[in-house]
Amino acid sequence: MIFRIIASLPRWLVYIIADFLWFWGYKVFGYRRKVIQGNIKACFPDFSKAEVKKTASAFARQFFQVLGEAIFSYKFKEEDWKDRIVIENARKVKEYLKENKTVLVTYGHTTNWEWPLVSMGQLLKVDMDFLYKPMENSSVDKTLLEFREKHGAKGLPKDNAIRHILKNRNKPRLIGMVGDQIPARGTDKVWLDFMGRETAFYTGLEKIAVATQSPVFFLEVIRVGRGKYQYTFKEIDSPPYAKDHTGIIEKYASCIEDNIRKQPEGYLWSHKRWKYTKAEDPTLKENIDL
Repeated sequence: MIFRIIASLPRWLVYIIADFLWFWGYKVFGYRRKVIQGNIKACFPDFSKAEVKKTASAFARQFFQVLGEAIFSYKFKEEDWKDRIVIENARKVKEYLKENKTVLVTYGHTTNWEWPLVSMGQLLKVDMDFLYKPMENSSVDKTLLEFREKHGAKGLPKDNAIRHILKNRNKPRLIGMVGDQIPARGTDKVWLDFMGRETAFYTGLEKIAVATQSPVFFLEVIRVGRGKYQYTFKEIDSPPYAKDHTGIIEKYASCIEDNIRKQPEGYLWSHKRWKYTKAEDPTLKENIDL
């Protein structure tokens, strides 16, 4: 109910509320301030103390604004998306779609990570599916999924997505996924040098690409103004792929890092991305024991 109420408010008022939450939540009460500043300092060791604080505050303000944008976009029409989003370098994506191929589109938690999954299908006039992790609270999960599917995209629970994707691999569509969350300790992963730190990445993107022999694109998302974004497609790889290692995850991680360095305040620094180290990874210890 609260989501629908906020979605009905004038957009200028939503931004005022977001700034109010930013001021009291971050500036006064220090919402995850240590985590945010600690992550920024670790990834940008050359930043001065003042630069770290400035970047952290800019992130926190944008974070609350993005939450508001995710909610009020529920009532967007196609014209609203076109007014707020510019898409660059989509020619190759459209060529693959004309060949009836499934196109995998992936990005990171940069700037507004909600809008691409719900807007790309409508903007490119093509079916759009996206992978998501269901929440433990079923009522909240149902509400969030309703918001995300409002503009025609279809949510696929990540653990059951591969069957649906394989079944529809010869139908022109986009499959969107955000793959920079920290993998659970016992899951399959690859360790990479990311932002100067040992970082674990899910391998699902590569597995789906190989299984479906689908081209993979990274979507660079840059905030160009309040509520305005630029999407730029960058081809990571294309089939045929070998069945073993393709390097897709490495290329994906490199693209995210480049996106972050272009707009440091846009990354989701409040997320505890580095909860454990490679030395603490139980899957590696199991391999050593074998």
